[in-house]
Amino acid sequence: MSDNGLACIILAGGKSTRMKSETPKVLHKVAGLSLIGWLLRSVESLNPEKVVVVTAPFSDEAIAAEVAPHETVIQKTAKGTGDAVKAALPALKGFKGQVLILLGDMPLLRAESIADLIGMAHGADAGMAVLAADAPDPSGYGRLITHPDGSLARITEDKDCSDEERDITLINTGAFCVSGAHLDAWVNQIDNKNAQGEFYITDLPEIAAKDGKKTFISVLEDEDE
Repeated sequence: MSDNGLACIILAGGKSTRMKSETPKVLHKVAGLSLIGWLLRSVESLNPEKVVVVTAPFSDEAIAAEVAPHETVIQKTAKGTGDAVKAALPALKGFKGQVLILLGDMPLLRAESIADLIGMAHGADAGMAVLAADAPDPSGYGRLITHPDGSLARITEDKDCSDEERDITLINTGAFCVSGAHLDAWVNQIDNKNAQGEFYITDLPEIAAKDGKKTFISVLEDEDE
């Protein structure tokens, strides 16, 4: 794989607990196609060199059939999004281009929006970019705390927000684009010192900043997307 190409990690290990269903979450269908199927249409239109789908042990076989010929890897235990990305890293060994990290249950995400996210991740001082939305009601979502220059300082989860931060309407969608040259090292610095004891990719902007790399923000035109 090249140093300037594009790869994609899709996180698809979620259960259907809130859907009250035995079907893996990303395999539920909308308008005749699965949730992850719609997302793959957008991703494939950008001609990535590789797509790696991270699944859970209970869903790997079914999801692998749905996403073929793309590769699947198994996150053996549910330890958070950071741990899920870590499971995909061996499949991207040596890749130095841009790496998209997307959630498999976002079927409305357009190729144009993903391309804008990729564009924001380029530049000498850019380490990554995060896709955001401006939500009139941001309740429940992580808030994006910015530096004066508009770059991202950190992502604060809703339950951890101060009263002032809770009024911020710029929210995290869960979609990232990260430099492949740094991804492995940064992911391996994520710790699980939080109430859930899990590893979260939302820690990556602060880790990137320690290496002198900024995180830029790409804002969706339409919150519903």
